[in-house]
Amino acid sequence: SPIENIESDICFIGRNRTLFKRVFLGGGDPFCLPFKRLQRIGELVGEQIPRVETIGCYASVRNILAKSPEQLADLAKLGYSGLNIGFETGLDDVLAFMDKGNTVDEAREAFARLNEAGIPFTLNLVMGLAGTGRGIENALANAAVVNEAQPQLIIVTALNVWPGSKL
Repeated sequence: SPIENIESDICFIGRNRTLFKRVFLGGGDPFCLPFKRLQRIGELVGEQIPRVETIGCYASVRNILAKSPEQLADLAKLGYSGLNIGFETGLDDVLAFMDKGNTVDEAREAFARLNEAGIPFTLNLVMGLAGTGRGIENALANAAVVNEAQPQLIIVTALNVWPGSKL
């Protein structure tokens, strides 16, 4: 959306619903936006809806790593918190098969950067993603990353495979 539309939406909320304490940016991965755009959105929220304490959104490992540690710290100061990250699995071969676009080591680096910046986050895990007979291996790999990352919350979902999918 053009920044003018976002500003209009934030101003509307500020005029009409000032009791909100959290804003969650919609869309598949708003954290893909350039730092300056996320910064401006955070500033607008702070100006127009001053009771808001946190700004959440979906984020990917790739787009976290695209931000410098300094930029992440600046976003934390603006209230970015509770990012929801589709980590999915701690197994590199499964991430590659799913075309996730990152490795487990890259995910670890992204999570460490968020922790260093003071941005709490949620990790989504998909049970069954590793396939038949790899449940224990997947669980142990997931646990290793989760224990290291220390997310605020873990969301666990089951894999649903639809007829005709590559899986």
